[in-house]
Amino acid sequence: NLHILRHLLQPCGYRILPSSDGHDALAKLAQEPVDLILLDVMMPTLSGFDVCRRLRQQHPKEKLPVLLLTALNQPKDIEEGFNAGANDYLVKPFCKEELFARVRALLEASAGRASLVENRLLKQEIEHRLLLQEQLHQDQERLLGLLGEGADPMVFIDGQGTVLFASRALARLLGQEPEAMEGQPLDDWLASPLTSQWPDLHDRGEQQLAFLVAGQKDELNARALPISLGGQAAFALTLSTELRQDENRVMALENALKSLSRQAIIEDGQLLGELSRLGGEFRSLADDLIRQQDDEPLRRALVDTMRLTLDAWQQSTGKGKIVLAEKSKLWRVYMDRSSPQTRTLDKYLSLDTLPKAPRWKTVVATAEYVLSHGPLNETQRQQLHHSAQTLRQLANRKP
Repeated sequence: NLHILRHLLQPCGYRILPSSDGHDALAKLAQEPVDLILLDVMMPTLSGFDVCRRLRQQHPKEKLPVLLLTALNQPKDIEEGFNAGANDYLVKPFCKEELFARVRALLEASAGRASLVENRLLKQEIEHRLLLQEQLHQDQERLLGLLGEGADPMVFIDGQGTVLFASRALARLLGQEPEAMEGQPLDDWLASPLTSQWPDLHDRGEQQLAFLVAGQKDELNARALPISLGGQAAFALTLSTELRQDENRVMALENALKSLSRQAIIEDGQLLGELSRLGGEFRSLADDLIRQQDDEPLRRALVDTMRLTLDAWQQSTGKGKIVLAEKSKLWRVYMDRSSPQTRTLDKYLSLDTLPKAPRWKTVVATAEYVLSHGPLNETQRQQLHHSAQTLRQLANRKP
């Protein structure tokens, strides 16, 4: 039979991996993945039905199709084959055209399902990235709000010199409202065009920038910092009416502008101290971030465990996070424009979006659900078990 199958299928471009019996087939499959299994029911030591049952403990029907070759054509035999996990069967003796048709149909169906899973996972990844972008945008808005109400005159401009954002301190100095300055050329408030006063904004040195204040020329000390604002390249100009600027204050502001991300600030202890020294709302922001810094090992373990759990689930079942949330009943699924979303679960996939008071027990319970219900291989099982145990230990140490 092996010789006949190889003779028929190899000329069609299929690579054949023959096995002498069921034990040999299972051993080879553990070492080398395949796309389709042709399984004879009548084999020595281990029947095709038994081999199929063992296969299905690790490989779902959707990911690894099995075509049973059998001389048993009674309904009860066919039923047993399907109950064992076979995708299709072919009664011997068979013609080569029927063999080709069934092999081709199973491979095409498997490829189609894989494509659907890939598209679904891609859609989920896009949704996750959009969520992260929204969270980053919220972080930026919060920091911009603090900067806008601070005592430091400041203006953000694009590469053409158009005002994107102006602090209240600068607007007050120029006799304007911050909102009225947005979208207007900065040149409207300068004694001479910006390009003539400051040809290269990438020059990080301190400059003298001449403004028109109450109709009079007034030179302010200025520094420019290239930043990204809402995905747009921009420059932050920090200004001072004093002859000498507070260098530490300017550096702290520039570093905060450069970050514009909660996680980037958390990971920089020096920047936290600089923010704290700015006082006021900046001190409150720094204190909040310092508390998060103390919880950093636990928070990283939460995100790592959640990502590992989702990866193990997707790889072992071919299903996404929506199904995991619904089946485990541990995460809420929301409907947004007729599309299911896992907003809360998504927040646990990144340090930037992880809640301030995360539910570590829910993450551990999710990992345990996947360990119990997902057909994981031994490597996945060990990695996920170790990650969940580490998370539990870190959480239990927390006072």
